[in-house]
Amino acid sequence: MGFTAIEARGLDDSLARVARARALAACLIDPAVGISFEATDPVSALIEECDFPADIVIAHQDALSDAQIAPLLEDAGRMVIVEPRQSAELAA
Repeated sequence: MGFTAIEARGLDDSLARVARARALAACLIDPAVGISFEATDPVSALIEECDFPADIVIAHQDALSDAQIAPLLEDAGRMVIVEPRQSAELAA
């Protein structure tokens, strides 16, 4: 796609998952990549994203079964990539 920089925003309603994501992202040192993570209501955050859609939205497969989140995904980004469910061993 020819990106010269990447800005990413991670959203989750779990403080523990956000903390883990922040810790993992801290290992990435690249001046062209900016990543932030927020513990927030995903529905409200996706509605905000709809105003200025992202190039790519990455969502867990579980989001597709959420009646509030699923319809917002396509409006929140130009391309939606759905991550498959992980087995219990991989999620730990």
